[in-house]
Amino acid sequence: MKRMTGCRISGTERVLGVVVCVSIVDAAAYPVAFLRMDGLAPGCIDVCNKKARTAALFHMDSADFALAAVS
Repeated sequence: MKRMTGCRISGTERVLGVVVCVSIVDAAAYPVAFLRMDGLAPGCIDVCNKKARTAALFHMDSADFALAAVS
């Protein structure tokens, strides 16, 4: 898995006060790249990877998948 460094979103935390975790997977849901900003709770890493995998496997945004799961 590639590790992205020097990403421009690193300045976002100072401006908006948020930290993010980004997981990129291919069409078969295999990991391609991952980025985690400092200050993120360790459990968020697993959630981020699983959300990316679910979105790829079901070909839909994870928010849309959650709505479909409750209806």
